[in-house]
Amino acid sequence: MKAAFGCAGKVILLAIFAKYLAVTLPFLAGSVYMIQKFYLRTSRQVRLLDIEAKAPVYQLFLETTGGASTVRAFGWQHRFGVALQSLLDRSQRPVYILYCIQQWLALVLDMIVAVLAVVLVAIIVTWRQSFDPGAVGVALVTVMTFNKTLASLIKFWTMLETSIRAVGRIKTFVETTAPEEEELGICRTAQAIPAKWPDSGAIEFDNVVASYKYVFFPTNFLKITSATN
Repeated sequence: MKAAFGCAGKVILLAIFAKYLAVTLPFLAGSVYMIQKFYLRTSRQVRLLDIEAKAPVYQLFLETTGGASTVRAFGWQHRFGVALQSLLDRSQRPVYILYCIQQWLALVLDMIVAVLAVVLVAIIVTWRQSFDPGAVGVALVTVMTFNKTLASLIKFWTMLETSIRAVGRIKTFVETTAPEEEELGICRTAQAIPAKWPDSGAIEFDNVVASYKYVFFPTNFLKITSATN
């Protein structure tokens, strides 16, 4: 919201102080729309790759913490460490790609703002009698900081859209995926429990065999030492 209101405020300032520059604002809006549409699709796919790449890291980490005693007992620390480093390195590739995409977005927005600044300066030089020096200064400062606000707006909009899509995927999964109990045919409908349940109780043993096994520990496994003062 902050970035959206910031962009709206700067557009209004440019329309008021730059006067003739307002003609280029529809072209600017169309260019920004096309850029965010392209950036949104690419960023969405890269984020999905990021989620898929991080899943094995989380799985290995949980399995390692759950079986830490077994790993230490068999001396597999180095083996698991190498596997974790390999998965971690692979999971960072989408992050680097996303960082490159963000840098591309900043470069394209800088170029658009540079073109806008050139048009503004050309208008001011051509019709210099129609502009006040203070208005020119406000317009130039607004144009120079416009790219950062645009970049923030597009990034925040992409993050919001990605989060909403993630919630939508979870909702679709819950609604369309049948429980395992229904697929296996072991799902039972809930029945009301009688008020006097259980009426009676009994334990019946049928063909039960029980035995006691004595485990012998040799004395050479135990070493008892005593000390006297």
